[in-house]
Amino acid sequence: MEVGTEINHYVVIEHIGRGGMADVWSARDRKLNRTVAIKTIARDLGVPESEPLALFRREAQMIARLEHPNILPIYDFGDFDGQLYIVMRYVTGGSLETLISRGPLEIEEALRIGRLVAAALDHAHASGVVHLDIKPSNILLDSNGAPYLADFGLAAVMEQGGRAANPGYGTLLYMAPEQLTSEALDHRADIYSFAILIFHMLTGELPFDATTSLAIKQLQNQEDLPPIASVRADLPLALTPVLRRGTALNPDHRPNTLAELMAEVEAVLAPHRAPQAAAAPFPDAEAVGAADAAAGATVDLRDVIAVIGPEEMARREALDIYTRARRAWAYGQGRFLLGITHFMLINDFYARADQHGLELDEAGAQMMLRGALEYDHDVDYWWGRLDDGARRWVALHAVRSDSAPARERALYRMETLPDSDPPRIAALVAQALQVETHPGAQRAAVHLLTARGSAGGVSGWRPHAHSPEIDGLLAEIALEADAPAIAEQAARAVGRLRSLAAVQVLAEGQRRGAAGALRALALVRDEAPSLPAVVSPRARFYAWLTNTWRRAAADPMQLVWRYVCAAAGGLVAIGGYVLFNLPAVGVLQAQTTGVAVSTGLTFGVFLGLAALLGGELPARMAGFWGRGARLLAGALLGTLAGALTWGAFTWFFLNYPPDWGVMLLGGLGTAAGFALAGTFRLPAWLAAGLTAAALYAALYAGYASFIAYDTPALIYFYDSESLAWQGAFIALAVALGGHAPALARAARGLLGRYTRT
Repeated sequence: MEVGTEINHYVVIEHIGRGGMADVWSARDRKLNRTVAIKTIARDLGVPESEPLALFRREAQMIARLEHPNILPIYDFGDFDGQLYIVMRYVTGGSLETLISRGPLEIEEALRIGRLVAAALDHAHASGVVHLDIKPSNILLDSNGAPYLADFGLAAVMEQGGRAANPGYGTLLYMAPEQLTSEALDHRADIYSFAILIFHMLTGELPFDATTSLAIKQLQNQEDLPPIASVRADLPLALTPVLRRGTALNPDHRPNTLAELMAEVEAVLAPHRAPQAAAAPFPDAEAVGAADAAAGATVDLRDVIAVIGPEEMARREALDIYTRARRAWAYGQGRFLLGITHFMLINDFYARADQHGLELDEAGAQMMLRGALEYDHDVDYWWGRLDDGARRWVALHAVRSDSAPARERALYRMETLPDSDPPRIAALVAQALQVETHPGAQRAAVHLLTARGSAGGVSGWRPHAHSPEIDGLLAEIALEADAPAIAEQAARAVGRLRSLAAVQVLAEGQRRGAAGALRALALVRDEAPSLPAVVSPRARFYAWLTNTWRRAAADPMQLVWRYVCAAAGGLVAIGGYVLFNLPAVGVLQAQTTGVAVSTGLTFGVFLGLAALLGGELPARMAGFWGRGARLLAGALLGTLAGALTWGAFTWFFLNYPPDWGVMLLGGLGTAAGFALAGTFRLPAWLAAGLTAAALYAALYAGYASFIAYDTPALIYFYDSESLAWQGAFIALAVALGGHAPALARAARGLLGRYTRT
């Protein structure tokens, strides 16, 4: 599995452990809004697939039938995409193995844990279940130190005679001898493992330095458990016989219950316990009430925690984690210590602190926002709980996170956040940007500096936007050749900020021949109306030429699509005109069709150029050339291309040299609508109508001049009626073809709005 995987209504948060046959993940229960642990079978097992699946299923069934305060409860069980999974309570304190790795436990601590685990095991045995894998890593602790017996993957069910089939697996260093030699065993195998566990907790070591298991020593050499005082001198000599009885080679010589063994251990250790601790035996639920009622009585909460319900236990764990994390946070002056799973767990409760009777102060809300930014969970909620000053403080703290996505989230959140007095955001973000290596966070930082520096609009070049140093940093990033995308963003930022300090850095780089300087200046020019005088004329011309070409050649498929549509419109317009006016009967049918197609294609080839030069070019130069320059270029180039279009028609179809004065009139009529639409970004339907009207006006003017003065016509019609309908047909076909892509986009948008409503 991966983080983010969804198993029914559980969303995986984090991988938190791996055992012999399974992986353990923390997950979010979206149905009940709580954090849980999910255990799944690992995919890289060396044993046959059927065995772990069967064991896994049996484990879920066993835990479901065992209800005890110190047995990790199961919430759910199922099969998802071929994987079996068990959903359990998530506990936050790690395992007993981690606790022992720090050194031997204090006597009272070892007795407290041993007492609770013994009670859980005796309950399992009374329910007919033998655990068979007792070891520190299978005893989990909550934040209050209460132990929970977990991992029943190797457990066996005892039959009526109190015996169970030996599954043949286990952890050798804790395993009872009969697990190595017998086909059947009983609950006393757990008593053996538990006695070794007591030895391990009190000494911090396993018998024989964990080089050889006690069971093998017993089977091969008849050796006993080594004297415990030889490992920890402050322990009584009388404890060794007690543990040796628990680890006797013959199960008949062991105590019959864990309670019996623990009673012997506690009796031996009683003189070595603190007086107050020795006077406070483990209470049951009734004893807890009595202790609460007794004046001046003190009770160790870690002992009584087992009688508290799971919801209240989870609330107390959240309180404990929150308190420790908040102390480390200290209003952002310290460290943020919450991992994702712990954050999710306390967020379950502190997002509804009043409902759960929890106190949430300003520092705590800041810490929770820090976690929300770190893990992208409930960011809007916690952002809304704080004022701008606290938001700014937390976001700047998150900019130092080890997580690049967290840094990105914090940077984007600060884009419009009010700054302090004096301002700090830009300077601190620039410091972070100097050492930032993640592309996403780099983009977010440059975006923030651009947005904050250009807030309110910028009209002309100014000495600097933030400071000469910060603006200069953007210019230096714009010269970086190793990250072209970030360099382009930084160069465009300089253009938007209109910073002379930054342009000066780029201009100096261009003069000394720095790689990327000309490209950076061209990108600056793409965002600004001009380059300042500090840039050399050569660089300014290069920037103008580069941007003109880049804009003109961008999105080549759009160019092709518009050219083809315009050419198709020309084919339909002139091909139709030819068919309208040439005889098409008998043997002339094929010849007429051929002339219509060839003439229409010739006309369309040149008309496509008129649409690109007259309409597409002015549209692409928006924001770079001035509006007047765009209109002039579109009209001039479009008119020339239009004149060639009508000249080709006159030469190839009418078979006489064109009158270029008339052709220019036709070119202007063809290009006028394209140029106006491209310059002023007219709606598609208006642009098509304007193009059709301008072309029809040119056709009408040419026909009227031919009738009145016998001058050459742009295109000939038999009479005014033919002009009306054939001219309209030509004008509409050219306009629809030339603006077909824009009309198609407009139609899709209209259809989308209609279907949504």
